[in-house]
Amino acid sequence: DQPWVSKVVRGGVIVMNVHYDAHFKDRSGLGTSTRKTALRLWPNGKVPHSLSNIEAAKLLFGAENPPDSQYVSGSQDQLGLFLAGINRLDYKGTYWPYHVIKLEDEAMQRGKRIADIYKFVQNVLWLIPMNGRCDDYDPLVEKCLTEPNVEKLVDASDKVWKALLNCDAAQFGEGLTETLKAWKLILPNTVPKQLDAIWQKYDSECHGCLFTGCGGGFLMVVSDKQPADNAFKIGINTNEWWHH
Repeated sequence: DQPWVSKVVRGGVIVMNVHYDAHFKDRSGLGTSTRKTALRLWPNGKVPHSLSNIEAAKLLFGAENPPDSQYVSGSQDQLGLFLAGINRLDYKGTYWPYHVIKLEDEAMQRGKRIADIYKFVQNVLWLIPMNGRCDDYDPLVEKCLTEPNVEKLVDASDKVWKALLNCDAAQFGEGLTETLKAWKLILPNTVPKQLDAIWQKYDSECHGCLFTGCGGGFLMVVSDKQPADNAFKIGINTNEWWHH
């Protein structure tokens, strides 16, 4: 969702709106800072009913990125918070996606029940807590934005999207691991060397895995059974919560 990536090769970001879980923590790639900004804008979560989900996400994006921002946070966090269920955001060199696709719509076109897909995801996707990133962490210190590298990221996203539609756990896991490897090629500091042994262990034992955020946070693991004693499942939020 950063222009300097999608201007090299256009591609999609998959976002999933999940129910709050007591295990969640800050600085872990779960959009918690975006949620805090939203609560400053709209105390108690009372977003005006006159706003569509896209309009609310745009206002929140502006609030998180004032004119003097040194770093512009990507729009996947704001859209991920306001779009129910699972969605794909397609980018081509801008901060805002040119196309948003609901998984529900694509499933319907293929004659598949979205409830079955959500049940599949909730059954096979596990989160394992990792250490959070430190305060001075900078994922952008080294960049290698070649076309082949970014194409690997685009291909991995496509693989995950197809796997979700087909309820294919093996492809789902492969797509996550390929995303992680593409991150490592494009921005090596997003997956520090000290985390290699951890993700490689779960990648070999399960279908695949990916960190929720740069530098750690949680490890998302696709597995048919609980991959670790402290692993937990998430619940997908399918309701437009701000209209309730």
